[in-house]
Amino acid sequence: YDSSIANTDIAEETISVLSEYILGDITVRYITDRNRQVGLWLYPAHFTLPLSEKRRTLDNEKWARGHLKGRTAIKVEPLVHIKINGDDQPGEFGGGRTMKWSPSNERFHLVEQKIEDDKIVTILEDKSGLRIFHKLEEGTKGILKSETSFVNGSEKAVKLELLTSFSIGGISPYDSSDAGEKILVHRFRTGWSAEGQLVSESIEHLHLERTWAGKTHLSERFGQVGSMPTRGWFPTTLVEDTAAGVTWGARLEAPVSWQMEIGRRHDDIVMSGGIADREFGHWTKTIDTKETFTPPAAWLTCVAGTVDEACERLVSADLQAAEEQPAIEQ
Repeated sequence: YDSSIANTDIAEETISVLSEYILGDITVRYITDRNRQVGLWLYPAHFTLPLSEKRRTLDNEKWARGHLKGRTAIKVEPLVHIKINGDDQPGEFGGGRTMKWSPSNERFHLVEQKIEDDKIVTILEDKSGLRIFHKLEEGTKGILKSETSFVNGSEKAVKLELLTSFSIGGISPYDSSDAGEKILVHRFRTGWSAEGQLVSESIEHLHLERTWAGKTHLSERFGQVGSMPTRGWFPTTLVEDTAAGVTWGARLEAPVSWQMEIGRRHDDIVMSGGIADREFGHWTKTIDTKETFTPPAAWLTCVAGTVDEACERLVSADLQAAEEQPAIEQ
């Protein structure tokens, strides 16, 4: 594989490639750091455009001087975002805007990654015995199924305030810095008799451009609360690198209140989603000792192509279930 970031010092951190797989026509890359944090990148397999070598610091910026010299330009974005009741809020202007990047994420470190029943299983654990299982498997027509499970192996109950079903970082791997004025976010507004109206906005329009100092927790959080899964928005989001011609897409199984987030700390855009968190959906879940909780899954794709092509893949996730309905439903 083209490992442009393997064993490269990023300021005080070392980011390396943990593993890489090809599922269908999608390359799945897991990255890690010296603290055994794990992140997920997706990009089209066999794509002619090479990955860019990501910058390590901000030193190449003309305005980077003084305390900004050597400032980190990229970090491992968590494979699973979690917020445990009692842990601090994310800070760095994230409070009230996102529950991602809280210290809860820093508690979990890589224990093992393995292939089990054709699924890539990544296991994270903290010192008290709490575990996160992330499973990724190939679906049909260029889609991947992402599923997260939380296992309470500690000696006391734990209350969750956030647990994502998926999180994709590294957007975009085709730009060496922050891909300014190249990234579009696509969503679908919906209302009664007004379903599926495409809304396309630039990262700059959403005020998610990289801050001069980095670290600031920026997020566009949206979704719906209640039992109507497509009230206000479809549970689908796409991020497009218009210069590279690559589109990342995600769609949630949404039988309950849900949320999506497009976020940024450093150079890369992060797309994540799952059950609506405590702030957005008034959701908490108490997991007793020895109990396991698995939220609804997500479907992911990455295509060297248009938003329409990515959406065609995501919609195909329904075909098998539709075909299994009774004859009267056909």
